[in-house]
Amino acid sequence: KLAEARYQREVSGEDPVVLLDDVLSELDAERRRSVLEAVKGYQQVFLTTTSAELPSAAPLPAASFLVRDGQLITETP
Repeated sequence: KLAEARYQREVSGEDPVVLLDDVLSELDAERRRSVLEAVKGYQQVFLTTTSAELPSAAPLPAASFLVRDGQLITETP
């Protein structure tokens, strides 16, 4: 997905919206940091995770949302 986003950026000259669904759960800590470092250069990244905590390498500023019982809850950092 990151290679695809990079290609889209090169072809169009604009940042794509990057959508990453639960990409961190199967990665070790070093690879999670690498993924988060790679998305820092994009304007909009939507990342879903089953973990309530993101590694310290998470791009900031970031908005955090929680879905509980079908309700979307905005979390304050």
